[in-house]
Amino acid sequence: MSGPSYRAPASDFGLLSVPALENWAELARGNHEFLSQPDRRIGGEFLTELRWRARQSFVECARAWNPEGMDLYPKALEPESVWIMTGHQPELYHPGVWAKNFAVASVARANGFIGVNLVADTDQLKSTRIKVPSGLLYRDPKAVEVAFDQTEDGRPYETWRISDEAVFEGFEQAVKRVLTLEVADPLVSEIWPLVNEVDGDNGARRLSLARQSIERRWGGGLLESPMSLWAETAVVRHMFCIILADMPRFHAIHDDHLAAYRKEHRIRSRNHPVADLLETGGWWESPLWVWRDTDPIRRSLWVRICPNGSGIELRIEGESDALGCLSIRPGHSTEEGVDQLTRIAAGGVRIRPRALVTTALCRTLLADLFVHGIGGAIYDELGDSIFRQFFGITPPSYAVMSATLRLSDFGPAESHRALEEAILQRRRIEWKAETQDFDDPEVLRLLEIKSYWLSQPTQERRMRRERARQLRTINREIAGLLGPELSEMRERIGALRSAASIEMVARSREYSVAVHSVTRLRRLARMIGLGAIFRGPT
Repeated sequence: MSGPSYRAPASDFGLLSVPALENWAELARGNHEFLSQPDRRIGGEFLTELRWRARQSFVECARAWNPEGMDLYPKALEPESVWIMTGHQPELYHPGVWAKNFAVASVARANGFIGVNLVADTDQLKSTRIKVPSGLLYRDPKAVEVAFDQTEDGRPYETWRISDEAVFEGFEQAVKRVLTLEVADPLVSEIWPLVNEVDGDNGARRLSLARQSIERRWGGGLLESPMSLWAETAVVRHMFCIILADMPRFHAIHDDHLAAYRKEHRIRSRNHPVADLLETGGWWESPLWVWRDTDPIRRSLWVRICPNGSGIELRIEGESDALGCLSIRPGHSTEEGVDQLTRIAAGGVRIRPRALVTTALCRTLLADLFVHGIGGAIYDELGDSIFRQFFGITPPSYAVMSATLRLSDFGPAESHRALEEAILQRRRIEWKAETQDFDDPEVLRLLEIKSYWLSQPTQERRMRRERARQLRTINREIAGLLGPELSEMRERIGALRSAASIEMVARSREYSVAVHSVTRLRRLARMIGLGAIFRGPT
């Protein structure tokens, strides 16, 4: 199960692409051919038919989400269309995340593919604040938090209604009041007027549509739908039914592969890379989330097999009464179950996939090539093994993309490296002076004594203790003789700590795109675009 280790690029304008960006088109075509084989089935249905229905429903959701620009994708539903896809939460993320959108759009445009983006609005809204770099970047930068709303209760993005319109509308000016003057053209000045033009109070949609508009202005743009809409379609509910009808087998597969993954990667936590699915009193925890419109906090969806074997019962975590019943069984038609899920949804109940299921559905039913960020790629190593056994089909290979963009054209980062070297040098003098060159006679005398004790045998406990005591005494005496030198070194370490702290704040790659320079962001987008057309269509 072991896979590659992915690291964010250290250099400014650095790109991570696995495989290389110019090879994505070939990989996507190979995956398309693999997924188009007429004999492949999931849950008794031909995969080609499932993929047609899934794509058709996604296009319909995209049209409902944002009708503008749908004429850009007239060939999306043609059988030979190759879809290259990515996805992320609808947040003000850092440039390394946005890089995926630029890459997908560029590869799609260069090769006649369909570029697609899934808005993961079923994930939790963890914060409505961003860190804004303030002060002088090269002297005294500080990271100041600026809010764009007051909603921070852990609800899913799809249920986020802006609670303070004044704070939201005034976000641009609030950012610019504290933003360092060394970013002269922040993206917030271009994107926030667009955010405020979007109708409605759904924050996720307003952020997403404004970002889409920017991408199209810059020559990109993707076919885009939120997970919240696609999860309400018949084809996705069909996939839910396949999983829910066979929960004991899913649990066994999930637990076996999760245990193997943790053992291989030496992970002790019961919550990483994903939490265990539990079983208690005949109820099985499913890999799906659920909540009510009246209480939009994600909870686990639990499943129990009906005593007569006619189907399954559903229950929301924390509730004693059953949510409803689905007339579904492994290997049988899901048509009635899909209708029942639709009626449950009409009562204000939302059932959504967890992360592993979300990417499995996208990669199996929609995409010919899915482009992950670093985090998603790590989790899909586990997801692939689970769904390969459960669905009986090998998920197609994926790509990984990230980038590093800093706030300014800094020179090389020196302070942190110099700090590490200075600390190491101080430790050598204090504890391993024998590795250094000295000309002080008294230091040399002590080093000779130290050499003697270092050469003494350590088999007996008494000798080991005496040897350790003598070495500690000698090290203290040497440090005393080198007091001025060590004092100067400590002062230098203190200065380097301050400089390294400044570097850490100023050079962070985690700042939101909102506070980055438009000029530099567009330069990153162009650079990615050139990489995508390096080979062009083949």
